[in-house]
Order: sequence, then structure tokens, then C-alpha cells
Amino acid sequence: MKTPRHIPRIVRRCVPAILLFALGASGYSALPTPIQLADSAAKKTAPQTQPARKADTSADSFDCRSGTIVGAGIGLSLGSMPEFDIWNGNLAQQLSDLGLSDTSFLVHGLDTGLLAFTVRQSPDLFSMTFPITVYVGELYPRHRLTGSLTFAYLTKEYDARIALVNDSARYFDLQQTLGLYSFTAGLTWGSRIPERYFSVDGIDRTDALIGILATPYLALQRSSTVGAPPTTDVRLTELYRAILPQVSSFSALGIAYGWRMALATIKHSSKRSGLEAELAYSGMWNTRFRTSSGATIVQADLGEKGSSAGSALSYYTSRIEISISLFRKVSSEKPRKDKP
Repeated sequence: MKTPRHIPRIVRRCVPAILLFALGASGYSALPTPIQLADSAAKKTAPQTQPARKADTSADSFDCRSGTIVGAGIGLSLGSMPEFDIWNGNLAQQLSDLGLSDTSFLVHGLDTGLLAFTVRQSPDLFSMTFPITVYVGELYPRHRLTGSLTFAYLTKEYDARIALVNDSARYFDLQQTLGLYSFTAGLTWGSRIPERYFSVDGIDRTDALIGILATPYLALQRSSTVGAPPTTDVRLTELYRAILPQVSSFSALGIAYGWRMALATIKHSSKRSGLEAELAYSGMWNTRFRTSSGATIVQADLGEKGSSAGSALSYYTSRIEISISLFRKVSSEKPRKDKP
């Protein structure tokens, strides 16, 4: 039986269509079909929809243009402290600074040991303080006004020992401490720096500040202690009596006033709170130190022995300070106009 001639022609026509259908059903297609081309064109022409953005919450709704803020912070302050320089420069470093020698008050035939002077603790070289500040501020679109109260203190210690070289059990100590304590009130006016001149990513506003300072409470205290030796030790007792008039203790109050310049930045952390950082430079005039009896403190009270020993203690000091504080916004008014 012969195969009809028309069968091969039918196979040639049907097999490609069947193969294309089978590949499309299996998820693979070497060439796009007319239906796929139509779907692709529809997707390109259809408008693209973006997922809805979440509304800004508290942090982004912070308004740095106006409002009342209260804050507290701590800083690191470095600079000159002339009263500590005078005191430190006149502390005894050897026996001769006290008018003594290694054979002072030697008892021939009874006490012939040599004396030794040792500094056990020297005062710190740098005058570093950590001032604590509380403040209230009013923010305006183009400027700000701030009132502050700052507490700061600095103490330095000195410890020396006088002993016999051949008998370490026979000695007495000479200890001194100098401390300065202050409460300073400040009033500062600031002008906001436009972002086109100065801006930092993440910072809400930057202000240039200038202000005046007054210190109604400025306490200076010097404490000196000489350890009394046993009364039965004749030589050490004589040394003790010779040294005692050369050291003194006092407590005095003074006043100070000055100026301050700073650069301050504000960064919010929530709708009503944030951080403020400052870099400041200040100058203060410290004067009129008097004891409770009305006596004026002179440089000799700090150990000065030169020509200025009789001069009243009065000096100028300048310091640089870096501080950071936390603040909270206590008002939520609309932006206010700047005061003239």
C-alpha cells in the first residue's frame, strides 16, 4: 500500500505549530508570541503607580525656627589660670626652697643623719575643668536669646615628705591644696547663619553667639597641712616649727566678669527634644578676693616671694570650651517674628 503524497506536506505544516505550542505550555519561548508582544506594549503604556509614602512623623515635624527651649549640659574647658600658676611656681621642690639643708638642726654626737626632701605628688600641669550648665532659650527665625547658669571648679594637690636618710620611720609630710569654685550667669544673643553660607548634613540650625558673663560667687581656697612629728623627736620638731610659718591657709571670695563668643548647632532627636553642641571662647577678669574678715588676698598668700608679692590678686584669664547639652522644647507656638 503506497503512502499518500499529501501526508508529508501536512506534517511539514503541523509539526512546527505543535512544537511551538508545547514549548509555550512548558513556560519557555525562544521568540515572543503575538499575545506576549501585546501584553508587553500594554505594560509600557500603562501609568506606573508608586507605593504610598508614609507620612512624616514626630522627628521630621520639629520646628527650629521658634519656641522656648530648656536644656542642661557639660563641657570641657581649657585655658589659663594665673592663680594656679603663681601657686605652682612657688611650691618647694627641695630643702633649700624652705631655707633648709640636709644637715639642718643636726645634733652633734646624738642625731647626725642627713635629711632628704621628696615630692610625692605634683599638681596637674593643665588647668582643665568640666563646667555644668543649665539654660533657657528663645528661638526666633533669624536670631535667638539665651540665659544660662554655669558651675565650675578646679582643685590641684601637692604632697611632699621630709625624712631622715638613715631612718625612714622618722619623717613628716607637707600637703597643700588650691581650689577655685564659681557660679557664672550669662546672657547670650545669637544670629542664625543662613544655610547658603554654612550648613552641615543633619543639623537643623547654626547660630553665631556673643554674650556677657558675670560671676557673683567666686571662691578661692588654699589649704596647707604639715604633719606634726612626735614631740619626743627633737630634731623633727625643730624642722616642723621652721616650716610652719612658711605655709598658709585661707578662704576668700571674689568677683569676675567678662565676655563670650561661640558657634552653636542644634539637631533634633524627636518632635520636642534634641542635642546642642557649642564651641566657645571666653575671657574673664577676676578680682577683689577678700577673706571673711575683709583682708585682701595678695600674691604672697599663694607663695609668691618676688617683687609682686604684695600686689593684690587680680588677673585676666581666657579659655576655650567644647560642650554638648540636651534640650527640650517647652512651647509649640507658630513661628514668631524677629524682634527689632
